[in-house]
Formats: sequence, C-alpha cells, structure tokens
Amino acid sequence: MKYIFIINISEGSEEEHAVFQDIENAFIENSRSDSFITEYITEKKSARALAKGYSEKYGADCIIFACGGIGTVHEAANALAHTDTPLGVLPLGKTGDIAAKLYGAKSGIYSAAEQLGLLEASPKMKIRRIDLGKCCEEYFISSVSLGFDSTVRRRSEKITKKLPKAAPLSEKLAFAASLAGNKKYSVYANFLVSHTANGITRHYPLTKTLEHTLIAVTNSGWCGRFCPAPNAVLNDGLLEMAVAEPCNFAEVCAAAPMYRKGVADISGKVRYYSVIKGEFTSSDGEPFTILLDGRETVTEKAEISVESKALKLCTSMFS
Repeated sequence: MKYIFIINISEGSEEEHAVFQDIENAFIENSRSDSFITEYITEKKSARALAKGYSEKYGADCIIFACGGIGTVHEAANALAHTDTPLGVLPLGKTGDIAAKLYGAKSGIYSAAEQLGLLEASPKMKIRRIDLGKCCEEYFISSVSLGFDSTVRRRSEKITKKLPKAAPLSEKLAFAASLAGNKKYSVYANFLVSHTANGITRHYPLTKTLEHTLIAVTNSGWCGRFCPAPNAVLNDGLLEMAVAEPCNFAEVCAAAPMYRKGVADISGKVRYYSVIKGEFTSSDGEPFTILLDGRETVTEKAEISVESKALKLCTSMFS
C-alpha cells in the first residue's frame, strides 16, 4: 500500500508542516520508506492532476491524503470521485468542517495524524463511502452555499480592496457596506427533498423564492458560520440542506453582528431537509454567487444533485 501526501505548502504554518517530517521518519524507522510519497504544491488546483495520476497508477493500492484547506480537499475529491482510491484529509489552514467532524472539533494536523496511526507508520483507519454533491459540473465534499453568505462575502471583499489595508476596521467597514448593498437579493429554489419518520421516507417538492437567505447543502453538518446544522457527519444517506430564512432585510442586519462572530443562534429560522436534487435560478434574472467548497462561482442557474456513495473516505477507527 502506498501512502501519498499532497501537501499545499501555501497553507498552514511551519509548525504544522513539521508533521510530515515526523511521519516520514516513522516510515523510515519502520523500514517502510518505499510506502511513503510526498508531493508539494503551491496551488490547490494542482492537487487534482496529482491525485488523478496516482489513482490511475495505483488504484485501490494507495491512499491519497489531501493536506491543505478545503480548496485542496475539493480538488482531490473531484479527482477521486467514482474511483477505488480512498481520500484522506490532513488539515492545513481552513478545511471547513470536514476535519473537525473526522477528528474532533479542536483537532489539528498532529491529532489527525495520530488518530490515523501515521506517526507510528502503522496506519489504522477505516474507509467508508460517502455521498458527494454536484453543482456547476463540480463535485463538492463539504458544502455549497448561496444567498446572504456568498453575496455579502463577495461584496465585502470587493469593498475591502478599496479601503486602507491596515486594521480590522477596514474589514468591518466593508462588511457593513456590503450589507447596505444587499437590500435586493433573491433566488428561486426548486428542490426535491425527503423526510424520514418511523422508517418511512417521503419525497416532496420545495419550491419558493428566497430573499435575503442563506442556503447551504452540506456533507458534514456545517451550514455556514451562523447557521449550525444538526450533526449529520458524513451521513450514509442523502446530503443535508439547511435554509436560513431571515424574514426581511432588517432581520438580516440584526443577525449580522452575531454572524460575524460565528455564534449566532437563529435556529428558529432554520429548516433542514435531506436533498435529492434541486435547481436555483435568479428571480430577477441577474447572475448570483455560489460558494462551492469555499470557491466562488457566478452563475445564472445552478443545478444540484446527489451522487450516492461516490467517494471512498478515510476516517479514524474511532469516528
């Protein structure tokens, strides 16, 4: 078995990167150096080509670890979807909630490597197949979101570039300005969702115009920074969808300070469903922004589908 580490050196700290030397030393000390392969990248998109190449070469006889943020994990997951090659995740930088769900809320890369047995060159992990979502011809492993979250982020970053780079005040000013420009924003959602109770699953449509709304479809129970979803970690069924529905712009503004801190509780305005497929269009004909595993895509129409058991994912023996 080959253990292949695709390491994004532009993410994470030097201290975090030191774990790979510890892993390599462990493999050398256990006379398994031929099982350990490292590839260093500086751009997350490079992870896709590397993962694809090694998957084609070794198939099920290798495990490919995406070592970086959620963008790096996203690229590797797209390369390994519908293959026999498992994907492992070692967190560097921001990995959404995938790493937290796999290894614990406060676990870093050392904890993840230890749980997987990599620091002893004696990997102990289980492999399970998980669903992947698909949107705009891309798979997503963590989440896809649109509405309030993506619109405010896009506008905030655009305004930040025009402000003096110094202090956190610039970021706060940009955030406030982006809210002020969010008085008209809506999308039309047409989803087929499901609900299971007493062992019976019912499918039904969800069709409505969503104004000033955050909607997220997730594979890990993470539905945006101010919209915590139930613990649906790497579920064996359909992906979860959360729709947060502030009723009007004033309520969006009221939620914004808590959203900024990541501690808001607007659970009374959040609805959860299991997703089968869906479609978004802009109700006013304007393009809208989607965050696909944290990556921005601007589109006039977005179709989302679920592909069951599309990816082999490594988890610790205790997850």
